[in-house]
Amino acid sequence: MKNKKKILVLGGSGYLGTKFSSFIGKDKALQTYYTNKIEGGIFFDLKINSVKEILKSYSQIKYIVLAAGIFDFKRISSNLSQTFFYNVECMKRIINEINMIGIKLIFLSSESVFDGKKGNYVETDDTNPTFEYAKQKDLIEKYILSNAKNFLIIRLSKVYDLNMLGNKLIGNWYRKLKNNDDIWCANDNVFSPIHLLDACRSISDLINKDAFGIFHLSSLKSYNRKDMLDIFLSKYLMKHKYNGKIKYKSLNEFKGAEKQPLNTSLLPSKMMKTINFNPKNIQEWINTIDF
Repeated sequence: MKNKKKILVLGGSGYLGTKFSSFIGKDKALQTYYTNKIEGGIFFDLKINSVKEILKSYSQIKYIVLAAGIFDFKRISSNLSQTFFYNVECMKRIINEINMIGIKLIFLSSESVFDGKKGNYVETDDTNPTFEYAKQKDLIEKYILSNAKNFLIIRLSKVYDLNMLGNKLIGNWYRKLKNNDDIWCANDNVFSPIHLLDACRSISDLINKDAFGIFHLSSLKSYNRKDMLDIFLSKYLMKHKYNGKIKYKSLNEFKGAEKQPLNTSLLPSKMMKTINFNPKNIQEWINTIDF
């Protein structure tokens, strides 16, 4: 069973790492974890552990997905030295190790590397991160571009799912609507959200195509966060009532989001052409909900 593993997912117990591993199949994916132990997974500390040690037992690994690190914006901004150490210094060490081994690395980056001043970003646009999380992602992108020979950098737009019990975008809105709680929503935040399943399929297909370079993963259509909430609310009100209030303000007026970019919409044309896949937009996904 060990020798059938083809893809090592560093950070395999995280939100995207878990779903991606499940999507491609447990027979192909080898997951690592740090805090959240997973069955069949391997403990991996970015600070001290070695990819080379894992490959001694799993010699058939052909790709390594870098999905590990610290992603909580508040934690990053409140402890810059610790998060920079893990997300940048430790990640550089892992990248150097992967380069020495000669296996292809897949780095999961973010739409946040752009400053949000124009939107509809393509892969060749200059990055200009405005807050710490994005700056750390951008540093690793540039390090890979300067030092790695066999790589795939994937810039993800906001990833969401339709799990009403979850703690992501839709799940949080659903709980507030159900409880008749007031909702504060940004009215100037634009992005091109991609459903979790579409993100997993796109990453898998790019790997199978042995794609090289930088790719944007998003839906083709961009939305204002306000418009997304309106779409979800309209679907909810078909069968339920809502007695709370929806209030709007700028994204940068929310605590902790003062420096976040406003328009990080991406154009995924390069990805769509490479793997012949057009991810559904959020309107299409919300239409599938049956409350």
